[in-house]
Amino acid sequence: MTKTKATPQPKARERLSLYELGEEVLALENLVAMDDGEWTDTHEALEQELIAKLVTKADAFGGYVASLQHTAAACKAEEARLAKRRSACEAKVDRLKRAGCVALQTMKRDEVRGEMFTLALQSNPPKADVNVTVDKLPAAYVRTTPEEKNADKAAILAALKNGVEIDGCVLCFSVSLRIR
Repeated sequence: MTKTKATPQPKARERLSLYELGEEVLALENLVAMDDGEWTDTHEALEQELIAKLVTKADAFGGYVASLQHTAAACKAEEARLAKRRSACEAKVDRLKRAGCVALQTMKRDEVRGEMFTLALQSNPPKADVNVTVDKLPAAYVRTTPEEKNADKAAILAALKNGVEIDGCVLCFSVSLRIR
């Protein structure tokens, strides 16, 4: 005689969703209406069972929503913590690159080759440094919007590159460290 394993039957879902419980309430009301609106002991028993399910569902639903809210708050706090950490790392990278740039310039070397990385000075595009208020700039170098006036740095840069002298404005050349 051989034994065969019993195939486990899938469990019927024991809990109804909040929506399904709402349908159950409507079904009970329809049942009472079919019985000419007369409230019977059967209706009372069904109502008590339905109320117990609603109480359980309300607690489970509220608990689940509260849990999700706590999870979202924890994620938000973690995002803030990680943003601060990222910002600190980026600031450290900037400081280290500036220090590396100064070191190469002090050694009067354009690059230093390592086994894995090469540190090299790279010329940045020139930029216009404006050291005066917008009111003291010629009108050709001011960008006016309904809200405010701003220095038109692109126009100033183009003029300085073409040799035009503008009081309070200079063409700046800089280098940065490139790590390859």
